[in-house]
Amino acid sequence: MTTDPAITAHYAQANLAEKILTALNATGKNMHRLVHDDLAAADEFHIGGRVATHHLMTYLQWHAEMHVLDVGSGLGGAARFVAENTRCRVTGLDLIPDYCAAAASLTVATGLQQYIIYKQGDATAMPFAAEEFDGAYSIHTAMNIADKATLYSEIAKVLKPGAFFGLFDVLRGRNEAAPSFPVPWANAPETSFLATLEDMRRYLGEAGFEILVEDDMGGFALKSLKKLQEANPIFGPRIVIGENYDEKIANLVRNIESKRCAPWVIICRKRKTWEDQQR
Repeated sequence: MTTDPAITAHYAQANLAEKILTALNATGKNMHRLVHDDLAAADEFHIGGRVATHHLMTYLQWHAEMHVLDVGSGLGGAARFVAENTRCRVTGLDLIPDYCAAAASLTVATGLQQYIIYKQGDATAMPFAAEEFDGAYSIHTAMNIADKATLYSEIAKVLKPGAFFGLFDVLRGRNEAAPSFPVPWANAPETSFLATLEDMRRYLGEAGFEILVEDDMGGFALKSLKKLQEANPIFGPRIVIGENYDEKIANLVRNIESKRCAPWVIICRKRKTWEDQQR
């Protein structure tokens, strides 16, 4: 994140948890027995939703003794998925106060509050101790962060040596033409900061990470987004993305098709020793 008020304004939305739960209630769901899967269509509003989250986590394989960091935790959907399926502790960090409040409310609603806490803060100035976490992940976060060198250095700083870090983000594609706006993460180019895959290799390497996996998610993304356009569910990401939803999704599809942007999963490991870092 960043303290840019334009980015905060882009995401700010009061009473998000109430809006999501009201919309879910309208589908006939039993609101007295909610589980994390009930919310997935709305609270995981990144490309591919829950399916993409599951795919990322299969690389990381957290377990119950671990404490992991969700960088850019949003409404907490991914954190709840991790907690429910691994019983590890999760700390979510997000810049947007409205998201942190909604994430906490939805976590209580699904009974997972004993595993997860959320903190409001800037990922380029982590409010955590060095080597505090056993692992970390980030989903659709860095597109709004200009200073990626600091972002990944901060993530590395709070991870234990040898810890894994997985990310799923939208990068610049091979086509150097500017993406069409608006898109879900930005209404205009002034608040969109896409790195190339080559940039990411450099940022992560300089931060002290060894890249283990580079997974091109372009085909998956197009299939998922087009399916979403066709289905147009009442309970889904429209609740969160809000204004210009159809235009944002259509532009994102065109940008991926034209190679102006490209979704990637990258899996890294923090190097363990000084000698390891020199490799």
